[in-house]
Amino acid sequence: MGIQNFCQCDFPPGGGGSCSAHQLSICRTRGNTCLHECRSPPGHITAQAELDEWSYAQVTSKPVYGPLTQAELGMLQSRRYFDSNTGDVVTFELPELGAALERR
Repeated sequence: MGIQNFCQCDFPPGGGGSCSAHQLSICRTRGNTCLHECRSPPGHITAQAELDEWSYAQVTSKPVYGPLTQAELGMLQSRRYFDSNTGDVVTFELPELGAALERR
């Protein structure tokens, strides 16, 4: 099946899921439930910075209006985000740019 992006929820143990290498794999721990989803980058993305900005927006549910800050890039590198609005703990695995470009 090839390389996959796998994320794991904090709770319940063993909760998580995998996506194709070109997809963003998102795991949200909400209460006692693990919610997993795969999201494919839009076709207009051709650079790593664009992919990072899109991924950040998907993980945080916040719009991105320009280049990401060092703190925002650090959050992406950590593969972990706490959503203070919902209380969700979000873990994720980023898509690979090369794989995303091949899928177009």
